[in-house]
Amino acid sequence: MVITCISCSRLEDRVGLVTGAASGIGKSAAGLSAKHGAEVDIADIRGDLADKSMPRFGSFFNFIYSL
Repeated sequence: MVITCISCSRLEDRVGLVTGAASGIGKSAAGLSAKHGAEVDIADIRGDLADKSMPRFGSFFNFIYSL
């Protein structure tokens, strides 16, 4: 039996911008958006933490903005 996750691609072909994405709820929102197929731009006042978050999610992120 093969189980397919239909909802895992529900954000495919969508682009999102998540602010406060270096930690906490913003980091989780960015990760879940990427997991569900979105291309995500992340922004945070803590650019150093945002840089550390990037490799965790792979190539789903386009840009990291440090505010």
